[in-house]
Amino acid sequence: MLFVTSLTLLTLFILSEFTLAGASDVESSSSLDGNGALFSTSFANVSGSYSIPELGFNISLPAGWSGLDLKSIVMVSPTGINPKTGVLNPSGDQDEVYLIIARSKVPEIMGMADHNVSNYQLYVRKTAESIGCKVLSDKFVKLNGMNVEKLLQRCGPPVEGKSMTYTFSSGKYIIFVGLKGPTLSFDQNLEKFNEAVLTIKIENQTNIKSTVKLK
Repeated sequence: MLFVTSLTLLTLFILSEFTLAGASDVESSSSLDGNGALFSTSFANVSGSYSIPELGFNISLPAGWSGLDLKSIVMVSPTGINPKTGVLNPSGDQDEVYLIIARSKVPEIMGMADHNVSNYQLYVRKTAESIGCKVLSDKFVKLNGMNVEKLLQRCGPPVEGKSMTYTFSSGKYIIFVGLKGPTLSFDQNLEKFNEAVLTIKIENQTNIKSTVKLK
């Protein structure tokens, strides 16, 4: 229970078939209507760039990618996302990836005690293994002058895939920016994702290790 942040990250970005249907904290009705649509309300389209003004967060998205803003979760892809079904619009094998941006308030329990980094990373690995994934790399790095966590994972079978997630903090909030998809699509789009990550700015950024009380 000391590692709620990692658990949130893993469940958001490693699920083998993450679509709008998997966004449990989406602020909308999630039942199918008579036409087979997932949502009865519409969400804002996202392309070009995305900002969270209250957290001072901004990112320039890969050129041509588009998606939906679900308030607490944003998803974009090379061919866009169908707002009725929550899946990628028709695409070739090389475009079957999601760029996902999510935010979560730091759970109060994270402030109760300091935690050892090595134990934290061990927990991340075991959590990944419990859902059929393997952590290839988990480290704290400097990105655009910010202290962040960078996590690379491989999942499958039945579907072999990869995900990379950067975890940032701003005040009492944690922001996840990740790319996930089948291995071929992931590898083909990783450079575009990395270029987008390099544009991230957070005016109110804080040290992720301090935010989650890691020593």
